[in-house]
Amino acid sequence: MYCKGCSANIPDGSISCDYCGLDLIQAIDPTASSTVKEPSGFSDRGQPRDSLSHPSENLRKFNVLNIILISLILIPACLYLYYWWLVPRSEEVTPTSGAAKRYLGAQSGKTSTTGPLVERSTEITEKEGKEKGLRGTEIESEDITSRPPDTKELEMGSSALSKESKEEEETDPASEVYNRALKLNAEGKHQEALSVLLAASEVNKGDKIDTALASTYYMIGMEAIKSKEFRDALDNFEASIKYDPKEAKYHFGLGLAYFNLDNYYQAALSFQEAINLDPENINSLHFLGEIYYRQNHLRDAVGVWKKALQLRPEDKKLAARLAKVLREEQVESNLSEGSSPNFVLRYDGEKHEKAGKMALELLSMAYDKVGADLDFYPKEEVTTILYSEEEFKDVTLTPDWTKGLFDGKIRLPIKGIGTDEESFSRVIFHEYTHAAIYLLTKGNVPTWLNEGMAIYEEGSFKTELNQALQKAVRDNALFSIKDLEKSFMNLPRERAILAYAQSYSWVKYVIDTYSLADLQEIFKKLGQAKTIGQSFDETLSISTSDLESDWRHSWDLPASR
Repeated sequence: MYCKGCSANIPDGSISCDYCGLDLIQAIDPTASSTVKEPSGFSDRGQPRDSLSHPSENLRKFNVLNIILISLILIPACLYLYYWWLVPRSEEVTPTSGAAKRYLGAQSGKTSTTGPLVERSTEITEKEGKEKGLRGTEIESEDITSRPPDTKELEMGSSALSKESKEEEETDPASEVYNRALKLNAEGKHQEALSVLLAASEVNKGDKIDTALASTYYMIGMEAIKSKEFRDALDNFEASIKYDPKEAKYHFGLGLAYFNLDNYYQAALSFQEAINLDPENINSLHFLGEIYYRQNHLRDAVGVWKKALQLRPEDKKLAARLAKVLREEQVESNLSEGSSPNFVLRYDGEKHEKAGKMALELLSMAYDKVGADLDFYPKEEVTTILYSEEEFKDVTLTPDWTKGLFDGKIRLPIKGIGTDEESFSRVIFHEYTHAAIYLLTKGNVPTWLNEGMAIYEEGSFKTELNQALQKAVRDNALFSIKDLEKSFMNLPRERAILAYAQSYSWVKYVIDTYSLADLQEIFKKLGQAKTIGQSFDETLSISTSDLESDWRHSWDLPASR
């Protein structure tokens, strides 16, 4: 329906007009016909009514335009007052801030190029940065093992930090803990650094603390390796990997601990993981090759060591090791293999079938006798290789007087075995004793004790050795006990014979004066990474120099100088 007063289109049944306010009930003429004629959609001029502007509609349009214009004036005015008057007054306490500079620039007629959201970092001076303890450069995990950076290194890049990043750095406890641990580790105070980091990790989780923990555990593990505390080392390297599993050197450390605990399987897995993470990890390549070599996988050992030598061509020891294995591979490629419960035997099955069978029988006998005397029965298989005399010299490069060798494997020349079984037996017992002592002490044994015990296990003191000892006593040409802690390989034949004779005599003196059980205890302590001096002192309450003096006294000789 349409309003009678303003002709506006309004809903049917309306009581009053929403536009002009006309009371529609009173506007109806009571004398008029009860049928009200609805206006048509066209004006008297024939135009559509909707196209005509009514005065009240024009008024509404005018009011809307006024509101828009007023808003366009007031909003910029408010912004102007806020940014150019209110903000500078509120920041008067920070005259060096970006907002204050804009204010001061405006007062002096200068135009500032600094936007309203610029950061404060460029205005903080180096002195302020030092006083606030700002640190702009994150130190990578590797650096925690070296000296702490100086002030310039620590503050590098601080001028580029945003206001938010600086405030976070100022109050970031993880950074403070990290830098403190860095300093403690550089001073060698690893346990103290670990305590600090563990306490912080309870409340501050994050990569920085984890990185520092991993590195600290690694350093503690390497200290344990040096002290031959291999199980402690194992625990620390496992902790390193827990906090940073992608660092190759932590897996190498774990492999090194397993290797020294004779767990070659786990050691090989750890070394291989280190190589997967870092193909140029030469230490892992070296030890992985050693495991292959000890397990008679010569071709694998050669492949790994060749790669290691490519990475470090100046390593003469590795080059010599590789050359030795290549010689072995050439000689041993066609050898047959036999075995018993504790031994693997490699030999020429066609030429030396009798020798091979005899060797396995004698090795089993040696295992029982030496095991009883040392109170030690190895679980590891011991590899024994029989060579012709020429092959033995080619592979071992030992002096002419050498009749056998243990270098991780027992190596024996078999000349004359068919006619001299007793001599062959002596050599096998001698070399197996070296193998057992090596496994018992992890190689931590002076040569005189090692060789003396090996001769003792042969079963008799050869006339040649006894004569050499008697002559040296008469001529006052004896070795001191210190002289015979290292290898005899570089000694001329006559002096080497005397070295063996004296070594046996010292061991026999300990057994006769004290007991075989005491000697067993000394070997066990050496296996616990104790020195020979500590082992003698804790077992016999004497030093090795006391042993030498007592031994000389038994020969009616004056004390050594």
